[in-house]
Amino acid sequence: MKLVFLHGVGDGGRDRAWLRALNRRLAQEGLDPIPEDDVIAPYYADMLATSGIRADLPKVTTTKESSDAKARAHFQTRQMTALRSVGRDPNAQVLGWGGVLDAGNPAWVQGAARFAPGEAKHVVGQVNRYVNSKGLRGAIVRKVLGKLPPDGEVVLVGHSLGSVVAIDVISRLPSNIRVKRFITIGSPVSSKIFGQSSGQLIANFPYADVDDWLNMFSPRDPITRGRGLSTAFSDVRDIRVNIGKTAHSADRYFDNSAVARAVSLAFHRARSGDRRTTRVTTALTDETASKLLEMHYCYALEAGLTKGTKARFAEAVRIRREDLVEQIWEANEEGMPLPREFHTLAEGELPHLPDYWSNTQLVEELTVLALSNPISPFEIDVDEGVRAEAVRSVLTALGRDPKIADRIKDAVKEVAGFLRKSGVRWGQVAAVGAGLAIVAIAPLSLAAVAPAGLAGGAALTSSLAAFGPGGMIGGIATVSGITSTGAAVTTAAAVMRRKSPGADVATFVLRVTAAYAQATLGLEYDQELFSALAEARSDISAEINQLSGISDKKAPALAALVEQEEILERLSELLEMKDLVDKSVSGLTYADTKSD
Repeated sequence: MKLVFLHGVGDGGRDRAWLRALNRRLAQEGLDPIPEDDVIAPYYADMLATSGIRADLPKVTTTKESSDAKARAHFQTRQMTALRSVGRDPNAQVLGWGGVLDAGNPAWVQGAARFAPGEAKHVVGQVNRYVNSKGLRGAIVRKVLGKLPPDGEVVLVGHSLGSVVAIDVISRLPSNIRVKRFITIGSPVSSKIFGQSSGQLIANFPYADVDDWLNMFSPRDPITRGRGLSTAFSDVRDIRVNIGKTAHSADRYFDNSAVARAVSLAFHRARSGDRRTTRVTTALTDETASKLLEMHYCYALEAGLTKGTKARFAEAVRIRREDLVEQIWEANEEGMPLPREFHTLAEGELPHLPDYWSNTQLVEELTVLALSNPISPFEIDVDEGVRAEAVRSVLTALGRDPKIADRIKDAVKEVAGFLRKSGVRWGQVAAVGAGLAIVAIAPLSLAAVAPAGLAGGAALTSSLAAFGPGGMIGGIATVSGITSTGAAVTTAAAVMRRKSPGADVATFVLRVTAAYAQATLGLEYDQELFSALAEARSDISAEINQLSGISDKKAPALAALVEQEEILERLSELLEMKDLVDKSVSGLTYADTKSD
Protein backbone atom coordinates (compact mmCIF):
# COMPACT_ATOMS: atom_id res chain seq x y z
CA MET A 1 0.00 0.00 0.00
CA LYS A 2 1.28 3.47 -0.93
CA LEU A 3 0.06 6.95 -0.07
CA VAL A 4 0.28 9.15 -3.16
CA PHE A 5 0.19 12.89 -2.38
CA LEU A 6 -0.22 15.43 -5.18
CA HIS A 7 0.70 18.89 -3.96
CA GLY A 8 -0.72 22.30 -4.67
CA VAL A 9 1.15 25.45 -5.62
CA GLY A 10 4.20 26.71 -3.80
CA ASP A 11 7.22 24.58 -2.87
CA GLY A 12 5.36 21.32 -3.42
CA GLY A 13 5.50 20.24 0.20
CA ARG A 14 9.08 18.97 -0.09
CA ASP A 15 9.70 19.55 3.63
CA ARG A 16 6.94 16.95 4.34
CA ALA A 17 5.26 19.29 6.84
CA TRP A 18 1.94 17.88 5.66
CA LEU A 19 3.05 14.32 6.55
CA ARG A 20 4.25 15.38 9.99
CA ALA A 21 0.89 17.08 10.59
CA LEU A 22 -0.93 13.94 9.44
CA ASN A 23 1.06 11.56 11.66
CA ARG A 24 0.84 13.94 14.63
CA ARG A 25 -2.95 13.92 14.32
CA LEU A 26 -3.04 10.13 13.87
CA ALA A 27 -1.06 9.69 17.08
CA GLN A 28 -3.58 11.86 18.91
CA GLU A 29 -6.38 9.72 17.47
CA GLY A 30 -4.66 6.49 18.57
CA LEU A 31 -4.19 5.37 14.95
CA ASP A 32 -1.16 3.97 13.18
CA PRO A 33 1.05 6.48 11.36
CA ILE A 34 1.88 6.48 7.66
CA PRO A 35 5.47 5.30 7.17
CA GLU A 36 7.49 7.82 5.17
CA ASP A 37 8.91 5.03 3.00
CA ASP A 38 5.36 4.28 1.81
CA VAL A 39 4.73 7.86 0.63
CA ILE A 40 4.99 8.88 -3.03
CA ALA A 41 4.91 12.66 -3.50
CA PRO A 42 5.83 13.68 -7.07
CA TYR A 43 7.27 17.18 -7.33
CA TYR A 44 6.11 19.34 -10.22
CA ALA A 45 6.12 22.89 -8.79
CA ASP A 46 9.14 23.74 -10.93
CA MET A 47 7.22 22.75 -14.06
CA LEU A 48 4.45 25.19 -13.20
CA ALA A 49 6.99 28.00 -13.06
CA THR A 50 8.84 27.07 -16.27
CA SER A 51 7.79 28.03 -19.79
CA GLY A 52 7.92 25.76 -22.79
CA ILE A 53 7.26 22.44 -21.06
CA ARG A 54 4.98 20.39 -23.24
CA ALA A 55 3.84 16.77 -23.61
CA ASP A 56 0.76 15.01 -24.88
CA LEU A 57 -1.77 13.91 -22.28
CA PRO A 58 -1.50 10.13 -21.82
CA LYS A 59 -4.40 8.11 -23.15
CA VAL A 60 -7.28 7.32 -20.84
CA THR A 61 -7.00 3.78 -19.47
CA THR A 62 -10.52 3.57 -18.08
CA THR A 63 -12.38 0.67 -19.68
CA LYS A 64 -16.01 0.72 -20.70
CA GLU A 65 -16.85 -1.86 -18.04
CA SER A 66 -15.08 0.18 -15.37
CA SER A 67 -17.14 3.30 -16.08
CA ASP A 68 -20.58 1.88 -16.92
CA ALA A 69 -23.80 2.21 -14.93
CA LYS A 70 -23.32 -1.05 -13.06
CA ALA A 71 -19.82 -0.09 -11.92
CA ARG A 72 -21.12 3.31 -10.86
CA ALA A 73 -23.91 1.77 -8.78
CA HIS A 74 -21.41 -0.44 -6.91
CA PHE A 75 -19.18 2.61 -6.42
CA GLN A 76 -22.03 4.54 -4.84
CA THR A 77 -22.59 1.68 -2.41
CA ARG A 78 -18.92 1.83 -1.39
CA GLN A 79 -19.28 5.56 -0.85
CA MET A 80 -21.66 4.89 2.05
CA THR A 81 -19.07 2.61 3.63
CA ALA A 82 -16.42 5.31 3.18
CA LEU A 83 -18.45 7.82 5.14
CA ARG A 84 -18.32 5.56 8.16
CA SER A 85 -14.57 6.05 8.31
CA VAL A 86 -15.31 9.65 9.23
CA GLY A 87 -18.00 8.86 11.79
CA ARG A 88 -19.61 11.50 13.95
CA ASP A 89 -16.95 14.13 14.45
CA PRO A 90 -17.38 17.60 16.01
CA ASN A 91 -14.90 18.90 13.45
CA ALA A 92 -16.62 17.44 10.39
CA GLN A 93 -20.01 17.46 8.71
CA VAL A 94 -20.99 14.87 6.14
CA LEU A 95 -23.20 16.39 3.46
CA GLY A 96 -26.10 14.54 1.88
CA TRP A 97 -27.85 11.31 2.86
CA GLY A 98 -25.96 9.40 5.53
CA GLY A 99 -24.74 12.65 7.03
CA VAL A 100 -25.68 14.33 10.26
CA LEU A 101 -28.51 16.24 8.64
CA ASP A 102 -30.32 17.18 11.82
CA ALA A 103 -27.38 18.42 13.85
CA GLY A 104 -27.50 21.90 12.36
CA ASN A 105 -24.43 23.85 11.28
CA PRO A 106 -21.82 24.15 14.05
CA ALA A 107 -20.54 27.60 14.83
CA TRP A 108 -17.34 27.07 12.84
CA VAL A 109 -19.32 26.77 9.61
CA GLN A 110 -20.46 30.36 9.84
CA GLY A 111 -18.52 33.11 8.14
CA ALA A 112 -17.49 33.37 4.51
CA ALA A 113 -13.93 32.74 3.40
CA ARG A 114 -12.02 35.82 2.39
CA PHE A 115 -9.24 35.94 -0.16
CA ALA A 116 -5.73 36.64 1.05
CA PRO A 117 -4.78 38.64 -2.06
CA GLY A 118 -1.22 37.36 -2.55
CA GLU A 119 -1.68 33.62 -1.96
CA ALA A 120 -5.12 33.39 -3.56
CA LYS A 121 -3.98 35.18 -6.71
CA HIS A 122 -0.99 32.86 -6.98
CA VAL A 123 -3.14 29.72 -6.56
CA VAL A 124 -5.71 30.90 -9.09
CA GLY A 125 -3.01 31.78 -11.59
CA GLN A 126 -1.32 28.39 -11.34
CA VAL A 127 -4.61 26.51 -11.59
CA ASN A 128 -5.55 28.51 -14.67
CA ARG A 129 -2.16 27.82 -16.21
CA TYR A 130 -2.41 24.08 -15.59
CA VAL A 131 -5.98 23.76 -16.83
CA ASN A 132 -5.64 25.90 -19.92
CA SER A 133 -2.25 24.61 -21.11
CA LYS A 134 -2.80 21.14 -22.49
CA GLY A 135 0.91 20.63 -23.01
CA LEU A 136 1.73 21.50 -19.40
CA ARG A 137 -1.06 19.24 -18.19
CA GLY A 138 0.31 16.39 -20.25
CA ALA A 139 3.85 16.87 -18.92
CA ILE A 140 2.76 16.98 -15.27
CA VAL A 141 0.42 14.00 -15.60
CA ARG A 142 3.21 11.98 -17.27
CA LYS A 143 5.63 12.86 -14.48
CA VAL A 144 3.14 11.79 -11.81
CA LEU A 145 2.38 8.52 -13.58
CA GLY A 146 6.11 7.87 -13.93
CA LYS A 147 6.51 7.96 -10.14
CA LEU A 148 3.78 5.40 -9.47
CA PRO A 149 4.35 1.67 -9.04
CA PRO A 150 3.20 -0.55 -11.92
CA ASP A 151 0.69 -2.35 -9.71
CA GLY A 152 -0.66 -2.58 -6.17
CA GLU A 153 -2.94 -0.46 -3.99
CA VAL A 154 -2.75 3.26 -3.33
CA VAL A 155 -4.52 5.96 -1.36
CA LEU A 156 -4.54 8.99 -3.66
CA VAL A 157 -4.72 12.45 -2.07
CA GLY A 158 -4.79 15.69 -4.05
CA HIS A 159 -4.50 19.10 -2.37
CA SER A 160 -5.62 22.29 -4.11
CA LEU A 161 -4.11 22.26 -7.62
CA GLY A 162 -3.06 18.69 -6.83
CA SER A 163 -6.74 17.70 -6.77
CA VAL A 164 -7.05 18.88 -10.38
CA VAL A 165 -3.96 16.88 -11.30
CA ALA A 166 -5.34 13.86 -9.44
CA ILE A 167 -8.57 14.00 -11.45
CA ASP A 168 -6.50 13.92 -14.65
CA VAL A 169 -4.36 11.07 -13.31
CA ILE A 170 -7.10 8.82 -11.95
CA SER A 171 -8.54 7.99 -15.36
CA ARG A 172 -5.06 7.23 -16.73
CA LEU A 173 -3.67 4.89 -14.08
CA PRO A 174 -2.04 1.58 -14.98
CA SER A 175 -4.66 -1.18 -15.10
CA ASN A 176 -3.06 -3.06 -12.19
CA ILE A 177 -3.34 -0.18 -9.70
CA ARG A 178 -6.26 -0.15 -7.31
CA VAL A 179 -7.23 3.15 -5.61
CA LYS A 180 -8.42 2.20 -2.13
CA ARG A 181 -9.49 5.77 -1.46
CA PHE A 182 -9.43 8.98 -3.45
CA ILE A 183 -9.32 12.08 -1.23
CA THR A 184 -9.38 15.67 -2.42
CA ILE A 185 -8.70 18.50 0.04
CA GLY A 186 -9.03 22.22 -0.54
CA SER A 187 -10.07 21.58 -4.13
CA PRO A 188 -11.02 24.53 -6.38
CA VAL A 189 -12.59 22.34 -9.07
CA SER A 190 -16.21 23.39 -8.44
CA SER A 191 -15.28 27.07 -8.56
CA LYS A 192 -15.54 29.20 -11.68
CA ILE A 193 -12.11 30.65 -11.08
CA PHE A 194 -10.97 28.72 -14.14
CA GLY A 195 -12.77 28.06 -17.39
CA GLN A 196 -12.45 24.30 -17.71
CA SER A 197 -15.75 22.52 -17.17
CA SER A 198 -15.90 19.67 -14.67
CA GLY A 199 -17.26 17.44 -17.43
CA GLN A 200 -14.11 17.93 -19.47
CA LEU A 201 -11.92 17.22 -16.46
CA ILE A 202 -13.52 13.91 -15.53
CA ALA A 203 -15.29 12.36 -18.46
CA ASN A 204 -14.08 8.81 -17.77
CA PHE A 205 -14.14 8.16 -14.04
CA PRO A 206 -13.04 4.53 -13.36
CA TYR A 207 -15.76 3.54 -10.89
CA ALA A 208 -14.72 -0.12 -10.80
CA ASP A 209 -11.08 0.72 -10.00
CA VAL A 210 -11.65 3.28 -7.23
CA ASP A 211 -13.17 2.20 -3.94
CA ASP A 212 -14.51 5.63 -2.97
CA TRP A 213 -14.00 9.39 -3.27
CA LEU A 214 -14.19 11.79 -0.34
CA ASN A 215 -13.76 15.54 -0.75
CA MET A 216 -12.80 17.50 2.36
CA PHE A 217 -13.29 21.25 2.28
CA SER A 218 -13.28 24.08 4.78
CA PRO A 219 -16.05 26.70 4.75
CA ARG A 220 -13.29 29.23 5.45
CA ASP A 221 -10.99 28.12 2.66
CA PRO A 222 -10.75 31.00 0.14
CA ILE A 223 -9.70 28.65 -2.66
CA THR A 224 -12.75 26.39 -2.36
CA ARG A 225 -14.86 29.47 -1.57
CA GLY A 226 -16.54 27.35 1.05
CA ARG A 227 -17.98 24.95 -1.52
CA GLY A 228 -17.63 21.22 -1.96
CA LEU A 229 -17.42 19.34 -5.25
CA SER A 230 -20.88 17.79 -5.38
CA THR A 231 -22.12 20.64 -7.56
CA ALA A 232 -19.50 19.62 -10.15
CA PHE A 233 -19.39 15.82 -9.70
CA SER A 234 -22.44 13.82 -8.72
CA ASP A 235 -20.40 10.88 -7.43
CA VAL A 236 -18.19 12.58 -4.85
CA ARG A 237 -19.14 12.72 -1.16
CA ASP A 238 -18.46 16.12 0.41
CA ILE A 239 -17.35 16.50 4.01
CA ARG A 240 -17.15 19.98 5.50
CA VAL A 241 -14.23 20.14 7.95
CA ASN A 242 -12.99 22.59 10.53
CA ILE A 243 -9.38 23.63 9.96
CA GLY A 244 -9.69 26.86 11.90
CA LYS A 245 -9.83 30.38 10.59
CA THR A 246 -9.19 31.25 6.97
CA ALA A 247 -6.66 28.65 5.81
CA HIS A 248 -5.83 26.51 2.81
CA SER A 249 -2.54 24.72 3.49
CA ALA A 250 -2.24 20.93 3.29
CA ASP A 251 -0.85 20.62 6.82
CA ARG A 252 -3.91 22.42 8.21
CA TYR A 253 -6.17 19.95 6.42
CA PHE A 254 -4.17 16.91 7.54
CA ASP A 255 -4.30 18.15 11.13
CA ASN A 256 -8.09 17.69 11.04
CA SER A 257 -9.18 14.45 12.75
CA ALA A 258 -11.71 13.51 10.03
CA VAL A 259 -9.18 13.96 7.21
CA ALA A 260 -6.45 12.05 9.07
CA ARG A 261 -8.81 9.21 9.96
CA ALA A 262 -10.06 8.90 6.37
CA VAL A 263 -6.46 8.55 5.14
CA SER A 264 -5.27 6.15 7.82
CA LEU A 265 -8.25 3.80 7.83
CA ALA A 266 -7.99 3.37 4.06
CA PHE A 267 -4.21 2.93 4.17
CA HIS A 268 -4.24 0.43 7.02
CA ARG A 269 -7.52 -1.23 6.06
CA ALA A 270 -7.51 -4.81 7.32
CA ARG A 271 -7.88 -7.57 4.79
CA SER A 272 -11.45 -8.79 4.64
CA GLY A 273 -12.19 -12.00 6.47
CA ASP A 274 -14.88 -13.71 8.47
CA ARG A 275 -16.05 -11.68 11.42
CA ARG A 276 -18.00 -13.13 14.29
CA THR A 277 -20.07 -11.20 16.77
CA THR A 278 -19.82 -11.84 20.50
CA ARG A 279 -23.41 -13.09 20.34
CA VAL A 280 -24.74 -11.23 23.35
CA THR A 281 -28.36 -12.02 22.56
CA THR A 282 -31.80 -10.89 23.53
CA ALA A 283 -35.30 -11.61 22.24
CA LEU A 284 -36.80 -10.05 19.15
CA THR A 285 -38.77 -6.87 19.69
CA ASP A 286 -41.59 -5.50 17.56
CA GLU A 287 -39.16 -3.04 15.96
CA THR A 288 -36.41 -5.56 15.17
CA ALA A 289 -38.92 -8.08 13.84
CA SER A 290 -40.39 -5.35 11.62
CA LYS A 291 -36.94 -4.61 10.23
CA LEU A 292 -36.43 -8.27 9.29
CA LEU A 293 -39.84 -8.36 7.62
CA GLU A 294 -39.02 -5.19 5.69
CA MET A 295 -35.75 -6.68 4.43
CA HIS A 296 -37.44 -9.86 3.21
CA TYR A 297 -40.09 -7.72 1.51
CA CYS A 298 -37.33 -5.72 -0.23
CA TYR A 299 -35.76 -8.89 -1.61
CA ALA A 300 -39.18 -10.10 -2.72
CA LEU A 301 -39.72 -6.79 -4.55
CA GLU A 302 -36.31 -7.08 -6.17
CA ALA A 303 -37.14 -10.56 -7.48
CA GLY A 304 -40.16 -9.21 -9.36
CA LEU A 305 -38.47 -6.28 -11.09
CA THR A 306 -37.18 -6.08 -14.65
CA LYS A 307 -33.46 -6.12 -15.39
CA GLY A 308 -32.65 -2.39 -15.48
CA THR A 309 -34.76 -1.42 -12.51
CA LYS A 310 -33.74 -4.54 -10.63
CA ALA A 311 -30.05 -3.61 -10.61
CA ARG A 312 -30.68 -0.13 -9.20
CA PHE A 313 -33.15 -1.45 -6.65
CA ALA A 314 -30.66 -4.10 -5.54
CA GLU A 315 -28.02 -1.44 -4.91
CA ALA A 316 -30.44 0.59 -2.79
CA VAL A 317 -31.31 -2.51 -0.77
CA ARG A 318 -27.64 -3.31 -0.31
CA ILE A 319 -26.93 0.19 0.99
CA ARG A 320 -29.82 -0.05 3.46
CA ARG A 321 -28.67 -3.48 4.61
CA GLU A 322 -25.06 -2.39 5.03
CA ASP A 323 -26.16 0.61 7.09
CA LEU A 324 -28.01 -1.65 9.48
CA VAL A 325 -25.18 -4.20 9.60
CA GLU A 326 -22.68 -1.49 10.46
CA GLN A 327 -24.88 -0.39 13.35
CA ILE A 328 -25.09 -3.97 14.54
CA TRP A 329 -21.28 -4.24 14.61
CA GLU A 330 -20.99 -0.97 16.50
CA ALA A 331 -23.61 -2.14 18.99
CA ASN A 332 -21.81 -5.47 19.31
CA GLU A 333 -18.59 -3.67 20.19
CA GLU A 334 -20.50 -1.75 22.85
CA GLY A 335 -21.78 -5.00 24.33
CA MET A 336 -25.40 -4.21 23.50
CA PRO A 337 -27.54 -7.37 23.52
CA LEU A 338 -29.20 -7.95 20.14
CA PRO A 339 -31.56 -10.60 18.76
CA ARG A 340 -29.91 -13.75 17.43
CA GLU A 341 -31.24 -12.87 13.96
CA PHE A 342 -29.29 -9.59 13.95
CA HIS A 343 -26.06 -11.43 14.78
CA THR A 344 -26.74 -13.70 11.81
CA LEU A 345 -27.31 -10.66 9.59
CA ALA A 346 -24.05 -9.03 10.71
CA GLU A 347 -22.16 -12.20 9.83
CA GLY A 348 -23.38 -12.07 6.25
CA GLU A 349 -26.52 -14.21 6.14
CA LEU A 350 -30.13 -13.11 5.79
CA PRO A 351 -31.97 -14.75 8.71
CA HIS A 352 -35.19 -16.62 8.10
CA LEU A 353 -38.42 -14.81 8.82
CA PRO A 354 -39.50 -15.52 12.40
CA ASP A 355 -42.98 -16.79 13.28
CA TYR A 356 -43.47 -13.66 15.33
CA TRP A 357 -46.79 -12.06 14.33
CA SER A 358 -50.43 -12.95 14.70
CA ASN A 359 -52.44 -12.58 11.48
CA THR A 360 -53.87 -9.30 12.77
CA GLN A 361 -50.40 -7.89 13.40
CA LEU A 362 -49.04 -9.25 10.13
CA VAL A 363 -51.79 -7.61 8.06
CA GLU A 364 -50.93 -4.27 9.63
CA GLU A 365 -47.20 -4.74 8.99
CA LEU A 366 -47.75 -5.73 5.38
CA THR A 367 -50.24 -2.92 4.76
CA VAL A 368 -47.65 -0.39 5.88
CA LEU A 369 -45.07 -2.01 3.60
CA ALA A 370 -47.52 -2.01 0.69
CA LEU A 371 -47.91 1.76 1.14
CA SER A 372 -44.24 2.38 1.77
CA ASN A 373 -40.95 3.13 0.12
CA PRO A 374 -38.64 0.67 1.90
CA ILE A 375 -35.53 1.93 0.07
CA SER A 376 -35.89 5.58 1.12
CA PRO A 377 -34.25 8.02 0.49
CA PHE A 378 -33.92 6.45 -2.96
CA GLU A 379 -37.07 6.41 -5.08
CA ILE A 380 -37.78 3.74 -7.67
CA ASP A 381 -41.30 3.31 -9.00
CA VAL A 382 -42.58 -0.22 -8.39
CA ASP A 383 -45.78 -1.43 -10.02
CA GLU A 384 -48.59 -2.30 -7.58
CA GLY A 385 -48.74 -5.79 -9.08
CA VAL A 386 -45.09 -6.37 -8.13
CA ARG A 387 -45.83 -5.04 -4.66
CA ALA A 388 -48.76 -7.41 -4.26
CA GLU A 389 -46.67 -10.37 -5.45
CA ALA A 390 -43.95 -9.44 -2.96
CA VAL A 391 -46.50 -9.43 -0.13
CA ARG A 392 -47.73 -12.82 -1.36
CA SER A 393 -44.16 -14.16 -1.32
CA VAL A 394 -43.61 -13.01 2.27
CA LEU A 395 -46.88 -14.63 3.37
CA THR A 396 -45.89 -17.90 1.72
CA ALA A 397 -42.50 -17.84 3.45
CA LEU A 398 -44.31 -17.46 6.77
CA GLY A 399 -46.72 -20.30 6.00
CA ARG A 400 -49.71 -17.95 5.94
CA ASP A 401 -52.53 -17.76 3.40
CA PRO A 402 -51.13 -15.91 0.35
CA LYS A 403 -54.64 -14.70 -0.48
CA ILE A 404 -54.20 -12.16 2.31
CA ALA A 405 -52.08 -10.23 -0.20
CA ASP A 406 -55.14 -9.74 -2.41
CA ARG A 407 -57.15 -8.34 0.47
CA ILE A 408 -54.38 -5.88 1.32
CA LYS A 409 -54.07 -4.83 -2.32
CA ASP A 410 -57.84 -4.32 -2.56
CA ALA A 411 -57.90 -2.31 0.67
CA VAL A 412 -55.12 -0.01 -0.57
CA LYS A 413 -56.88 0.56 -3.90
CA GLU A 414 -60.28 1.13 -2.33
CA VAL A 415 -59.09 3.64 0.27
CA ALA A 416 -57.02 5.52 -2.32
CA GLY A 417 -59.85 5.41 -4.84
CA PHE A 418 -62.39 6.67 -2.31
CA LEU A 419 -60.18 9.60 -1.42
CA ARG A 420 -59.66 10.51 -5.07
CA LYS A 421 -63.36 10.27 -5.88
CA SER A 422 -64.03 12.52 -2.90
CA GLY A 423 -61.93 15.24 -4.48
CA VAL A 424 -58.94 14.86 -2.21
CA ARG A 425 -55.85 16.27 -3.91
CA TRP A 426 -53.30 15.71 -1.23
CA GLY A 427 -50.41 14.63 -3.43
CA GLN A 428 -48.88 11.75 -1.53
CA VAL A 429 -52.21 10.14 -0.70
CA ALA A 430 -53.64 10.56 -4.18
CA ALA A 431 -50.51 8.90 -5.60
CA VAL A 432 -51.17 5.66 -3.76
CA GLY A 433 -53.53 4.43 -6.45
CA ALA A 434 -50.70 4.69 -8.99
CA GLY A 435 -48.60 2.31 -6.94
CA LEU A 436 -46.45 4.99 -5.33
CA ALA A 437 -45.61 5.19 -1.66
CA ILE A 438 -46.95 7.58 0.97
CA VAL A 439 -44.45 6.58 3.62
CA ALA A 440 -40.67 6.89 3.55
CA ILE A 441 -39.41 4.28 5.98
CA ALA A 442 -36.15 5.47 7.49
CA PRO A 443 -33.30 3.17 8.49
CA LEU A 444 -33.83 1.53 11.86
CA SER A 445 -31.88 3.16 14.65
CA LEU A 446 -30.50 0.71 17.17
CA ALA A 447 -31.68 3.10 19.86
CA ALA A 448 -34.97 1.31 19.32
CA VAL A 449 -33.59 -2.05 20.37
CA ALA A 450 -31.36 -1.05 23.25
CA PRO A 451 -32.43 -2.54 26.61
CA ALA A 452 -33.75 -0.11 29.19
CA GLY A 453 -30.91 1.87 30.72
CA LEU A 454 -28.42 0.86 28.00
CA ALA A 455 -28.65 3.20 25.05
CA GLY A 456 -25.30 2.07 23.67
CA GLY A 457 -22.63 4.29 22.19
CA ALA A 458 -23.36 2.98 18.71
CA ALA A 459 -27.00 4.01 18.84
CA LEU A 460 -26.14 7.44 20.13
CA THR A 461 -23.25 8.14 17.78
CA SER A 462 -24.61 6.61 14.57
CA SER A 463 -25.48 9.17 11.94
CA LEU A 464 -28.56 7.08 11.23
CA ALA A 465 -30.01 7.55 14.71
CA ALA A 466 -31.94 10.55 13.47
CA PHE A 467 -35.51 10.06 14.58
CA GLY A 468 -35.54 12.97 16.99
CA PRO A 469 -34.75 13.53 20.67
CA GLY A 470 -33.78 10.21 22.18
CA GLY A 471 -33.54 8.44 18.85
CA MET A 472 -36.46 6.38 17.56
CA ILE A 473 -37.79 5.87 21.07
CA GLY A 474 -38.07 9.60 21.56
CA GLY A 475 -39.68 9.96 18.13
CA ILE A 476 -42.33 7.37 18.90
CA ALA A 477 -43.04 8.94 22.25
CA THR A 478 -43.99 12.21 20.56
CA VAL A 479 -46.73 10.60 18.47
CA SER A 480 -50.09 10.83 20.18
CA GLY A 481 -53.27 8.90 19.72
CA ILE A 482 -51.88 5.70 18.21
CA THR A 483 -51.41 3.55 21.29
CA SER A 484 -53.89 0.96 20.03
CA THR A 485 -51.91 0.27 16.86
CA GLY A 486 -48.97 -2.03 16.34
CA ALA A 487 -45.28 -1.43 15.80
CA ALA A 488 -45.54 -0.91 12.05
CA VAL A 489 -47.87 2.10 12.13
CA THR A 490 -46.22 3.50 15.26
CA THR A 491 -42.76 3.42 13.71
CA ALA A 492 -44.00 4.86 10.43
CA ALA A 493 -45.71 7.66 12.31
CA ALA A 494 -42.50 8.51 14.13
CA VAL A 495 -40.65 8.75 10.83
CA MET A 496 -43.34 10.74 9.03
CA ARG A 497 -43.73 13.23 11.83
CA ARG A 498 -40.14 14.27 11.25
CA LYS A 499 -40.68 14.68 7.52
CA SER A 500 -44.00 16.48 7.12
CA PRO A 501 -46.49 18.61 9.02
CA GLY A 502 -49.18 16.38 7.51
CA ALA A 503 -47.65 13.31 9.11
CA ASP A 504 -50.59 12.61 11.42
CA VAL A 505 -52.95 12.64 8.43
CA ALA A 506 -50.73 10.17 6.57
CA THR A 507 -50.69 8.00 9.69
CA PHE A 508 -54.48 7.90 9.66
CA VAL A 509 -54.42 6.75 6.02
CA LEU A 510 -52.24 3.85 7.12
CA ARG A 511 -54.48 3.07 10.08
CA VAL A 512 -57.70 3.13 8.08
CA THR A 513 -56.25 0.99 5.30
CA ALA A 514 -54.88 -1.56 7.78
CA ALA A 515 -58.16 -1.67 9.70
CA TYR A 516 -60.17 -2.19 6.53
CA ALA A 517 -57.88 -5.02 5.38
CA GLN A 518 -58.09 -6.65 8.82
CA ALA A 519 -61.89 -6.38 8.90
CA THR A 520 -62.33 -7.93 5.46
CA LEU A 521 -60.31 -10.92 6.69
CA GLY A 522 -62.44 -11.27 9.80
CA LEU A 523 -59.58 -10.17 12.06
CA GLU A 524 -59.56 -7.73 14.95
CA TYR A 525 -59.04 -4.11 14.01
CA ASP A 526 -58.55 -0.80 15.76
CA GLN A 527 -61.85 -0.06 17.49
CA GLU A 528 -60.68 3.37 18.61
CA LEU A 529 -59.92 4.61 15.13
CA PHE A 530 -63.17 6.47 14.52
CA SER A 531 -62.83 8.33 17.84
CA ALA A 532 -59.23 9.20 17.10
CA LEU A 533 -60.24 10.60 13.71
CA ALA A 534 -62.92 12.73 15.33
CA GLU A 535 -60.42 14.06 17.85
CA ALA A 536 -57.89 14.90 15.14
CA ARG A 537 -60.53 16.65 13.05
CA SER A 538 -61.53 18.75 16.03
CA ASP A 539 -57.94 19.77 16.65
CA ILE A 540 -57.40 20.79 13.03
CA SER A 541 -60.75 22.61 12.84
CA ALA A 542 -59.86 24.62 15.92
CA GLU A 543 -56.53 25.59 14.35
CA ILE A 544 -58.26 26.57 11.10
CA ASN A 545 -60.74 28.76 12.97
CA GLN A 546 -57.93 30.42 14.90
CA LEU A 547 -55.91 31.25 11.77
CA SER A 548 -58.64 32.07 9.26
CA GLY A 549 -59.74 35.33 10.90
CA ILE A 550 -56.36 36.99 10.32
CA SER A 551 -54.44 35.00 7.70
CA ASP A 552 -54.96 35.48 3.98
CA LYS A 553 -57.74 33.29 2.63
CA LYS A 554 -55.27 31.60 0.26
CA ALA A 555 -52.45 31.28 2.79
CA PRO A 556 -50.55 28.03 2.01
CA ALA A 557 -50.49 26.85 5.63
CA LEU A 558 -54.23 27.43 5.98
CA ALA A 559 -54.96 25.65 2.70
CA ALA A 560 -52.89 22.67 3.85
CA LEU A 561 -54.88 22.43 7.07
CA VAL A 562 -58.15 22.54 5.15
CA GLU A 563 -56.96 19.70 2.89
CA GLN A 564 -55.90 17.66 5.90
CA GLU A 565 -59.26 18.15 7.58
CA GLU A 566 -60.98 17.05 4.38
CA ILE A 567 -58.91 13.86 4.25
CA LEU A 568 -59.80 13.03 7.85
CA GLU A 569 -63.47 13.68 7.12
CA ARG A 570 -63.40 11.34 4.11
CA LEU A 571 -61.62 8.67 6.13
CA SER A 572 -64.30 8.91 8.81
CA GLU A 573 -66.97 8.60 6.17
CA LEU A 574 -65.27 5.52 4.74
CA LEU A 575 -65.18 3.85 8.17
CA GLU A 576 -68.92 4.47 8.54
CA MET A 577 -69.64 3.16 5.05
CA LYS A 578 -67.76 -0.05 5.82
CA ASP A 579 -69.40 -0.35 9.23
CA LEU A 580 -66.08 -0.11 11.03
CA VAL A 581 -67.39 2.18 13.74
CA ASP A 582 -67.83 1.34 17.39
CA LYS A 583 -71.60 1.87 17.80
CA SER A 584 -71.13 2.84 21.43
CA VAL A 585 -69.16 5.83 20.20
CA SER A 586 -71.11 6.94 17.13
CA GLY A 587 -74.61 5.88 18.16
CA LEU A 588 -75.60 5.94 14.49
CA THR A 589 -75.02 3.85 11.43
CA TYR A 590 -73.97 5.30 8.09
CA ALA A 591 -77.49 4.57 6.80
CA ASP A 592 -78.96 6.59 9.66
CA THR A 593 -76.93 9.63 8.66
CA LYS A 594 -78.27 9.39 5.08
CA SER A 595 -81.99 9.07 6.00
CA ASP A 596 -84.44 11.95 5.77
